Amino acid sequence: MSDDEAFTPKLMNVKDIGICLIGRSGAILPKANFGGEVIGEAFHSDSSGLEVKGTVWNIRVYPSKSNYTVFINKDAYNDPRRFESQIDSQIGRQDRVHIQDVKRTLFCDFIYRQIPTHGKLVEYHFITHVGRNAPPDDPDTHEYEIWAFNPNLILDHTGKKIKPNWIWLNKAIHKKAPILPHISFIPGPISIMEAVFDASTPFNFNAFIMSVGSSLEMLHSYPVRESNGGQYPLTILMSIGKGKGQGKSGGAGVMMWIGSDAPTHKWDPAINKNAPKKASNNTSLIMLLEDVSTKDCEMLKSLAMWRYDADLVYRTNEGEFVPKQ
Repeated sequence: MSDDEAFTPKLMNVKDIGICLIGRSGAILPKANFGGEVIGEAFHSDSSGLEVKGTVWNIRVYPSKSNYTVFINKDAYNDPRRFESQIDSQIGRQDRVHIQDVKRTLFCDFIYRQIPTHGKLVEYHFITHVGRNAPPDDPDTHEYEIWAFNPNLILDHTGKKIKPNWIWLNKAIHKKAPILPHISFIPGPISIMEAVFDASTPFNFNAFIMSVGSSLEMLHSYPVRESNGGQYPLTILMSIGKGKGQGKSGGAGVMMWIGSDAPTHKWDPAINKNAPKKASNNTSLIMLLEDVSTKDCEMLKSLAMWRYDADLVYRTNEGEFVPKQ
């Protein structure tokens, strides 16, 4: 058998062109406007019957030379159309990939040649819902949680925008995947703060501003606690001489308007201490108890020392304390 008869054309990545068919005598025939390499792997399975397994690719699209991180489900390895669809669903409208007619056997051979046979690939996880997501093997450790709002807005547990090892799941990847809405944030008009500052009056302006600052501090309680030794930022509003009509309720309402979606800022002082805990979330404990007697601060102490982040210690001038659940 001659060398020509034994030669088998192959698909290969070609710089500045994309995936090309390499023929006899080295002829290059472009077959896709992108090139790619495997950089990781991901697997997900849950009780709803959703099971996803595949590889994570670094895709470079031409002629824009833009790079994207995308997940390819294993069932698309021998299907160029599905491969193309899964990439398009993850890179947005700014680029589009195109794969020309190519034999499935050649395409499947190309895919498996890109998957390393030695060494461990980077493990990726799936974003299965908007908001807080955590690794399935460590769901309660806040250090590894992320907050996902859209594929381009993912924050770590401190609120920093990151490009983590997470894949935004969609129906192009798997037909049983949930439909995840994309949430975007844009600056509001100047008038958005009018309702807040209408609650301020000339005689309580300083206390009012402190209330606004306290609400923002409590809203970002996790990074605050991380930098101050674990103490929860607790604010107590008191009027001079225990008087009425001095703006406490107005300041309290503003605090809840800024930092909570609770329907009311009033909590019965006699309420069970577990009720506010159930109404809070894993990252913030923005709560307000109004008209709490200064003689009965057990509720406040219990909430302030509540450990929702296991790695932090409550410290006072009397020493260090491990908070109780």
